[in-house]
Amino acid sequence: MISQASPAGLAKIGWRYYILFICITAASAVLFFACYKETRGLTLEEIDELFGDDAVEELKAEGAAVEGSIKNEAMKV
Repeated sequence: MISQASPAGLAKIGWRYYILFICITAASAVLFFACYKETRGLTLEEIDELFGDDAVEELKAEGAAVEGSIKNEAMKV
């Protein structure tokens, strides 16, 4: 979109278009910093939890059930 608007913007307002571009970029950076969640260093499961994926909870419950049945089988032997 910027590549389509830049020629018209430069023709209409000249060098002030660069100031507009800088302001929009700065506002976007503030928005990203304030609203987007940090995911660096997290596992995929932790990212799923962060964004509210219910499948993680189901898998944890299923894993606990499997671990419990493995322990029960080990006790029988």
